[in-house]
Amino acid sequence: MNADSSSALELERTLLQRVLDENAQLDPSGMARISRDLAAGDAAGDHREQERFLHDRYIDLRHVLRSRADRSVVDRFASPPSGRDADPGIDYGYERSAPSAVLDGRLVDGEPDITGWTASGVVCSSGMAALTVALHVAAYEFRSVHGRLPKVALLGDYFETTMLIELVSTSFASWSRCRSVAELVATRADVVVLEPVRYDWDLHTVDFIELSTAWAAQGAPRTVIVDPSLTPGVWPKQQLLTTLTGTDTATVIEARSALKLDQLGLELANAGAVVVHRNDALTAAVSDPETLRNARAVLGAALPPRSAIALDNSFFLDPDWRRTHVALVARNNEAFARALSVDRGLFETVAHPANRPRGADTRDGSVRVAPFTVLRLEDDDLLGYRLLLGVIRTEADRRRVDLQFGASFGFRSHRHETIVPRKRDLRCLLKVALGARGGPAMDGVIELFRDLHALGSMDAVRRHFRGVRPIELAL
Repeated sequence: MNADSSSALELERTLLQRVLDENAQLDPSGMARISRDLAAGDAAGDHREQERFLHDRYIDLRHVLRSRADRSVVDRFASPPSGRDADPGIDYGYERSAPSAVLDGRLVDGEPDITGWTASGVVCSSGMAALTVALHVAAYEFRSVHGRLPKVALLGDYFETTMLIELVSTSFASWSRCRSVAELVATRADVVVLEPVRYDWDLHTVDFIELSTAWAAQGAPRTVIVDPSLTPGVWPKQQLLTTLTGTDTATVIEARSALKLDQLGLELANAGAVVVHRNDALTAAVSDPETLRNARAVLGAALPPRSAIALDNSFFLDPDWRRTHVALVARNNEAFARALSVDRGLFETVAHPANRPRGADTRDGSVRVAPFTVLRLEDDDLLGYRLLLGVIRTEADRRRVDLQFGASFGFRSHRHETIVPRKRDLRCLLKVALGARGGPAMDGVIELFRDLHALGSMDAVRRHFRGVRPIELAL
């Protein structure tokens, strides 16, 4: 294996040892055991064996942190006793509204200090819970100030976001779904929801320079809600806030998953983050931290105590750790996307922001990173994708490539899945999500997909892999 794999695995080992050292006090015996195992197996085996060894040590770390949380809450009631029988270590009456002051403070402490804006925030039980809190609070604040329901516009494509807006639409005067920045600006909406990298089949991006310039000239919405779950810490928040300082925008709310890319790929617990930036020149009830905490409690969106304990570590919500993890995931996925975009082949489209040419405007304000690549065949029929999944599984096993089949992204290792966004027409797409770890598995995944791409068509795939059975999918 080449020198790049050796340096990638050394980085993986260094990051793990740093996490163990920083969190030794959380479970001294457990962390010491992993450190001993890491030292004992440091140079054992070839690069492929070393990669698997490091993967197992990360799983050991995950087990220690999650087990600590389990031990801490095993005897707690969701509605603990109070008064004489109260446990002084439990600071909630109902688990669904449990406070998480330490993590809330860490969330806000990680925000940049931007002149003219004041930040407050809360941690929630999931990304969807965070977006729910943001929508309800934005609608509540707008109605309290203007005495009417807001018009809402969405520039985004995550299907559950659309479903959520439909479910809570009785809190809006109206809502519309937009397909471009120009259309979004033209709606003159009071509350705007947008994804910097849209979760659609082509991973379209939002040009924030175009957007904020148009708002500054034509009028900005009262509240902007941004869901950067695919790109936390990467979207141009400071540029947007600076541009909107002199406008009618009272609040910019970031509402995102804090599971995918905030936990070093360990998925210790589901979590979401809501950060509200208040324009200091305007008055907005949403900026009151107490309003956010009350909304979280009433909506049952609080982080469960077990999750809060598991996430009370050195890296969760730490900006430096997040930047490191996002950068590694982004680098690997860009390498995958570029490797498949060199020539035409099996995949009709290889969608990733890095593959999209920049416009004539060199100030391009679009995010250029994503934690996965979307691959589409020329024929989007379900059977073709099922067969392709069977081929991928067969070849990954034969080549001994560590490539899991499963949803989500942002892990340390690598995944793929087939998604059927609309069950009524059974059209499909293939999502390949490389994780943060470089090394032989990443090289193997890229080589596998390049070889498939070179076959040129599904007819060629069928001829080349005659004995492979399609994968059954639960729809």
